[in-house]
Amino acid sequence: NFWKERPPLGGVNPRGAWITKFNVCSTLTSIKRLLVFLILYSIFCFRLFLKTQFRFNGTINVDVFSIGSTSRWDYVEAQNATWASDKSIIRHFEGISEKHHANFGTCEPGFVANKTDMCNSRSKNVRRQPPFVDKSDFFGDATPGWLCAQMRPIIALGDIVAKRYIPNGIIKPPDWLLLVDDDTNYRMHVFKESVSHLKPSDVHVLTGSTEFGGKIGHGGAGVALSSGAVQRFLTPIHCGPNSLNKKDIYQKYACKTIKKNEAYEMDNFSDGMSIADLMLDIVVNRVPFCWHSDWMTGYFFYKYLLMGKIIPKFSCLEPYICDGKKIQH
Repeated sequence: NFWKERPPLGGVNPRGAWITKFNVCSTLTSIKRLLVFLILYSIFCFRLFLKTQFRFNGTINVDVFSIGSTSRWDYVEAQNATWASDKSIIRHFEGISEKHHANFGTCEPGFVANKTDMCNSRSKNVRRQPPFVDKSDFFGDATPGWLCAQMRPIIALGDIVAKRYIPNGIIKPPDWLLLVDDDTNYRMHVFKESVSHLKPSDVHVLTGSTEFGGKIGHGGAGVALSSGAVQRFLTPIHCGPNSLNKKDIYQKYACKTIKKNEAYEMDNFSDGMSIADLMLDIVVNRVPFCWHSDWMTGYFFYKYLLMGKIIPKFSCLEPYICDGKKIQH
């Protein structure tokens, strides 16, 4: 309007003046777009620089929890004497056996038999099965000792780990927590290279082998949780109407997932529980209990810690090549 209202200048009519204004605006718009692009590109380069710096200069500490048994405790001792003896990386190593069930009674034959008696039921509601598992995958006819072992990783996570790394407690979570079977072997220098591009303070869950489309990680291949994932694992979830965490993305997502009740979480959840508390309560109090330990860790890590993102594999696997770089055995 400004240009249209002005009189002709030097023989240039208002239409020509308007066109001049239009070209100036186009130029300004292009400059703005270029500036936005340069700013975004600078941010990308800066983040890439920080990522590279962390990869080559970062150091990590790892805590290892090995799921074993008193019947073959020498396996755990062998781990501690070999790959878990690398104190430059491993801060703490602890074996978990039947003795850690003492407060829960989950290894007494009568207790186990009662908890698994209905696992062959035709009713999904009776079996309380995970949403992605077929009935044929249940283990109602397995031995009590084997079924007891399925509860052990959850007791390790929900009781031992939770008590060790109480949020804001004396002992801070390590950069990485490894949950392994007693017959699992790790090359820690390969593990270090595999996670060197990841910030432990972010939420990461990694494994060596997956199934069900990345929703489950095999315990035998080990599962690694970053310190950010451990913190989220231990964070109380408040879903009540007076919750002060309604704007927290994780809290909103967790409450929404609990209400979906795909794994019958509502049977065991009480406001203020963490995922560690919820998993432990399911193992101890749910009857029947028909879950393989991999299903438990996989479902809750995938659905809650990773908020619906699949569990990725370690970036360094055989033949030990990480991002094109060959790692020595």
